[in-house]
Amino acid sequence: MRRSTSTALVLAAALALTGCVAATEAPADQPVAAESAAPEPTAAPEQDAPEQGTAEWAALGQDEQVRLCEERGTMTGCMLTWGECFTTTFAAPDDPIAVAGEKPIVPVDRGAREYARGEAVLDASGTPVAYVVAAGDIPEFVADRFCTHLAYLNSINSVRRASLAVNLYAGDTINLDATTIFTVGDENGVVHAGPPPMPHPPQR
Repeated sequence: MRRSTSTALVLAAALALTGCVAATEAPADQPVAAESAAPEPTAAPEQDAPEQGTAEWAALGQDEQVRLCEERGTMTGCMLTWGECFTTTFAAPDDPIAVAGEKPIVPVDRGAREYARGEAVLDASGTPVAYVVAAGDIPEFVADRFCTHLAYLNSINSVRRASLAVNLYAGDTINLDATTIFTVGDENGVVHAGPPPMPHPPQR
């Protein structure tokens, strides 16, 4: 009996010296620490993706711009530079048809596309004058479809819509004509009464 006790002590000392520790059970009144799960690997953002608004961004194709925007988790705020579009031309201070300091843009419908699949409303000459929003539409893509830009559409829709850049509802009417600022447009079935852009052209 004495011999086996001393043998056990020698064995325990040897294990301690070699860094080996015998597994022991935790006392019943002490919690056992749970093993933390290894974190899931996450995809690193592309380091070489160009900044929006740069020449490198503009040189990307439509599919690549969409892919990079989708990687952010939302398409809203995506700066698009597709095609050869007329953008901002500042008006002279006394220009009677200026819209918030720039010349009116005559929209061109370049056709339905993802995130801008709604219906264009045309006048007698075939020029788009309004747009009926489809489910899933995103403002930047609507502006791009009609070869215009979001700030301009916000200007000519500021009276009858509370916000273009934030909320689009299926069935909304977006005004595309600078001469119908007070008579065309609604948001989720409601016609708002917001401030008009200053200056604005004569209305019809």
